[in-house]
Amino acid sequence: MKAFSGSLVSLDLLEPLSRGDAAGAPALRGVLAAAALRLGPASGARQIFDLLASPIVAQAGGAIAIVESTADAISAHVAAPAAQGVGSALFQPIATLAASGWNADLRRLRQATVRRAAAPRW
Repeated sequence: MKAFSGSLVSLDLLEPLSRGDAAGAPALRGVLAAAALRLGPASGARQIFDLLASPIVAQAGGAIAIVESTADAISAHVAAPAAQGVGSALFQPIATLAASGWNADLRRLRQATVRRAAAPRW
């Protein structure tokens, strides 16, 4: 089986969600519009994380704690909205958020994020 490429959460999914009447849809539209204006083929991992991945999680109410930041990838743990204070004992990771540069190899991104111990499954 050949490896896949592209985004795991595509804009084809995010754009329809942002058009709905659900709470937070206008803010999600704003995040996507701002990212679309600033991101492109020359965008690095940090830029994609800061302008797209992190704001989407923050808009959903998640707290983010960056685990590793390199030129090639940014990985962070995400806690549920109820967990307040990234540095506190209340911060219980429920997911891993990772971003890499535009058109980066997702297999390498996955390998870079699973090296961390005590990470959440998703």
